[in-house]
Amino acid sequence: MSAMSIKAHKANLGGDIKYALVAKAIQYEDETGGRPEKPFMSEFVIPAGTSEVKRVDCPPGHYRVEVLLPSGDILNEDVIVQDGEDTTVELQTGGSQHEWLSWQTLAGVVPSRATLESAVTTTVDWVKKVAQDADIELPTREEIKNSPALEAVATAVVGRLLEADDPRVSKLTDLVKGVVGAGKITWRDVTRAVSTLSEDKSEGARLQRAQQVDSSLDAELVWREVGRPADMQEFWKRLGRSSAPIARAGRKLKNENHALSEDSNFFLWRLDAARERGHFNRWAVVRHDFGVELARLPLPWVSMAEPPVPVSVQVLVDRRSTYRPVRTTVTVTDADIGGLLSYMTAGTVGAGQPILRELVENGIVENALRNKRTNPLAACAAGYSAIAVGDEATFDRWKPWIARLMDDFPLIPDGAVIFARRMLQTAEDEAQLGAAKQAFKTAFERGIPFFAAGVQHLQDGLFTFSAKDPVMERMYRAISKVTPRLDPGQPFTVLRYAKKANL
Repeated sequence: MSAMSIKAHKANLGGDIKYALVAKAIQYEDETGGRPEKPFMSEFVIPAGTSEVKRVDCPPGHYRVEVLLPSGDILNEDVIVQDGEDTTVELQTGGSQHEWLSWQTLAGVVPSRATLESAVTTTVDWVKKVAQDADIELPTREEIKNSPALEAVATAVVGRLLEADDPRVSKLTDLVKGVVGAGKITWRDVTRAVSTLSEDKSEGARLQRAQQVDSSLDAELVWREVGRPADMQEFWKRLGRSSAPIARAGRKLKNENHALSEDSNFFLWRLDAARERGHFNRWAVVRHDFGVELARLPLPWVSMAEPPVPVSVQVLVDRRSTYRPVRTTVTVTDADIGGLLSYMTAGTVGAGQPILRELVENGIVENALRNKRTNPLAACAAGYSAIAVGDEATFDRWKPWIARLMDDFPLIPDGAVIFARRMLQTAEDEAQLGAAKQAFKTAFERGIPFFAAGVQHLQDGLFTFSAKDPVMERMYRAISKVTPRLDPGQPFTVLRYAKKANL
């Protein structure tokens, strides 16, 4: 039998991730070059790293191998499998901007080098076309890409297209209008403007000040342990405002175990989770030039290996985010469940079903459920994924563990959310609907869920019962003021506040 041995090459992960990415192989020619009568098609999970591979038995022939990345991008490669041979297929993930951003790049929260280069090429082509229409002289694409003016112009162009609320864009838009608008402004004029350091009112001086703004981002991270407020309605009310929702309710934590990156475009903090065991009310409060972001820290987090070992939790502030000025993300570097976490975003949560299936079949998820006191948050991640894909057989196996996940961890709202959502999906009588309703109330009273999916499920559940229950209606109004601040493009809960927020 022939086979393919497939992996996604990704260095600097600290080890291979066995269940990392969802892939499929499609045969479109047999070994003779003809169209196969019954083409081989298979969907499976491949590892990411440098060593481990996924072996897929298949008939000889010509194949297209496709890999869906958590970002939504697709890697593909044509593969010829000879009769009786094992063909190696190594897909390149595009490289990371830095070695220490490998996890974030693989998870799709930071664009790869290849993606950035493609974006630059697209931007340059767009600028050249508009300039050509305006009869403006521009050099070659490579000269533009190597120009010191490129980042400034690209920032302003992208900002104009997306209408981003970004001070950098407002300062640079006039320059782009000058470059691509009417008149005989050349690219050389723009590059000279970039190098101008004078304080007069020339285009060069304005651009230089804009560049200084663009590179002056400072990010401060404060960790706080938030106690459970006596009045949860007041807690939610404060979260719904743009002023001091949580910071004054807790104590400032020491940051001696945080490492700040050396790149001014990225600020990265790593947490030694071993020192945070047993606490479930930790938040990262991130202040930067454009506002404040609150990130629910998934602590404690340990591996599902025996014996359990601490897993690094990383908080990244990215000033080169593609669709907002600055973005704070949370990543858990878990070799077992990290792949599933990467697909837990608004656009790809359903695509992670093959990973969930493999984790279930290999007993990894059930181990997390049985050993809830070891890693209850990993069990919650699996529960949300099962809800997303509607896996009834899996839920039947998990039924006793889901109720205990809610009952045994009163500081984790997500256990109650999963129980309530599942009960609402399967309710057959008023008693079961009542149980779902009470569980949604319980979840709300425990605070903000750790997972973005939990926040959205909680809002939906409260809305379901809000019409006939004034208490649920007040809860729904409260969470509806919070969800617009939620970043749905990552698995964990991150709330975003405007600069006027006074935390």
